Amino acid sequence: MTQTNRGLSFDPFAPEMRHDTPAKFAQLAKGGCPVQHVRSTFDFYVISDPAYISEVMFKDTSRWTVEHGPTPTEHPAEIESPMVRDDESHLSVRRLIQRGFGSAQIERLQPQVTSLADELIDGLLASPQREGDLATALAMPLTVRLMCVVLGVPQADWPIYKQWADAYFFASNNRADFTSAMAMEHAGQVAQSLFPVLGPTG
Repeated sequence: MTQTNRGLSFDPFAPEMRHDTPAKFAQLAKGGCPVQHVRSTFDFYVISDPAYISEVMFKDTSRWTVEHGPTPTEHPAEIESPMVRDDESHLSVRRLIQRGFGSAQIERLQPQVTSLADELIDGLLASPQREGDLATALAMPLTVRLMCVVLGVPQADWPIYKQWADAYFFASNNRADFTSAMAMEHAGQVAQSLFPVLGPTG
């Protein structure tokens, strides 16, 4: 049976969550209720207990399905993908993708990671203040540029890819009026820009 903690106020969209996220989720866990029903910008559930996810959610796809997508907004029905199915095809695709992120594959990326990190840190040290925000100056560009390396797209275009991702995920996680048609239009724009770049490397 699904349980919700109705006596606990929890809103993942509240401004204070940006500064106190771990404590807020710890508060949920201490409440002894693994499922929190949230009614704010969206009407959805937050799961705070990893054991509940593995022991209940993964085994009860009739109640907890991935087919509606990973965000509070509905996944566009027009976009069919094994990644939003509960059947064996979902696991097959996940296993295929995970091969590219095994320990041996990640180890081969170490020279690129080291080179990118050195470049970004050198940029921080070259600034007049010799300091900066690590999230914006190191963590974010390092992550996005490394994904460019993995995908085989130009690293110089990483701000564009980040802008696309930010726009889509902000809308799908924060706008209740974000429709399937809008998601389809966004996906089409990204595909038209990326496919010509990815095609020659395939």
